[in-house]
Amino acid sequence: MKTLHMVAATTLILLAAQAPALGQGVAPDPNPGLQLTVAARDGSWARSAGLACDPFPHGSHPLAVPACTALSAANGDFDALPGQPGVCRDPYQPVAVSARGEYHGHPVDWRKKFANLCVLKAATGPVFAFARG
Repeated sequence: MKTLHMVAATTLILLAAQAPALGQGVAPDPNPGLQLTVAARDGSWARSAGLACDPFPHGSHPLAVPACTALSAANGDFDALPGQPGVCRDPYQPVAVSARGEYHGHPVDWRKKFANLCVLKAATGPVFAFARG
């Protein structure tokens, strides 16, 4: 009988520990970060990624560390990103990009259009490098 009580108590403890994993009592992320989007102007495709740089680079962005490094170098100013200059010979296939959310506690709502993905990469470096048409 004592073993049965031990099993029941252990089961209750394990179930209680699972409650946060099931979505109960989970606190929202205090730093939601940025939602980055790249879309073809003709509407044929769109890609997005989440990026948060505090307290460390994370999110669905595949290059979170270099993207946060570039944002830090630009003091969060998307128009001042160091980019990756190069020669772009790609045809004109315009893309629209946006960044919305928070960066270091400051609101961000930035949008811009580029002639193609190559020009976007030259201007923004790794920040929007998750996009492939």
